Amino acid sequence: VLVFFYRIAVLYKIILMAFKIFLYFLLASYFGIACGHSSIARSSSSGSSGTGTAPQTCGTDNNKFYCPVDELCKPRSQRCTHANVCNNPQTNKEDGCYESTTYPGLYEVRLGHAKLGLLGSKQYALEHQFIVYRGFTYEFGKSYGVQILDTADPQYKYHNGMNLNSNGIETVDYSYCTWDDATKFANKWNDEYSLWSNNCQHFTDALKEYLTTSSCNEPQSNRVKREDGTADLDQEINNILQNCSIVCCDNEGNAVSPIMMISIILFSITVAVIPTVFFQG
Repeated sequence: VLVFFYRIAVLYKIILMAFKIFLYFLLASYFGIACGHSSIARSSSSGSSGTGTAPQTCGTDNNKFYCPVDELCKPRSQRCTHANVCNNPQTNKEDGCYESTTYPGLYEVRLGHAKLGLLGSKQYALEHQFIVYRGFTYEFGKSYGVQILDTADPQYKYHNGMNLNSNGIETVDYSYCTWDDATKFANKWNDEYSLWSNNCQHFTDALKEYLTTSSCNEPQSNRVKREDGTADLDQEINNILQNCSIVCCDNEGNAVSPIMMISIILFSITVAVIPTVFFQG
């Protein structure tokens, strides 16, 4: 009798755990709690960090950035360039730009990993991702769409590692693309958020692809020689946004609902465990 009740207790825990996992994905899908690729399509998932448009000292219209040296708002197009509008007097360089010491004008493309509640860690691979490039953070989430945050702003939500998980921020590549190039891509991104088909990781994958493979990724001296660089970039952006290996293409007509798929998987696991619990030794 004791063995029987022990097995009942074990089965109850298994079913409860399966239900909690299912409920998490159901709520994430409905409310947009998470914003990452499902394990069906990708190896990791991600979640949106924070809700609503983040406050910025110099406004959220993407025109000005905050210079901590003189505490003034200055044009974003001059941030992390050789315009020297916000140099640290001790280093005679602008902070937070991550420019190559070998190739002037070449900057690090950095990938940030933010927390998703208690699940935001390497253990669960559930996180919010964003791109940091030339002094600005580019991120996409359900409650704010695409926003570009000034990393020098005292209100910056990832200031000094705040809200990051154990993965932190890592350098993933380098690019010559300018502020105008990067914002051109951000402005063309589809703001219609979807947990499964248009989320923060889709955005970071696509932006990284653009910054590292498009024609804007070449020294400025070479770009001047091209007659119509703007038209080239527009077409290249469209190509990336239609590349199903980078973004999630619309295939809902033939796809099984992720929630249904998860339910099937959890049900199968439960069915497989029942004989083990009740009929072994």
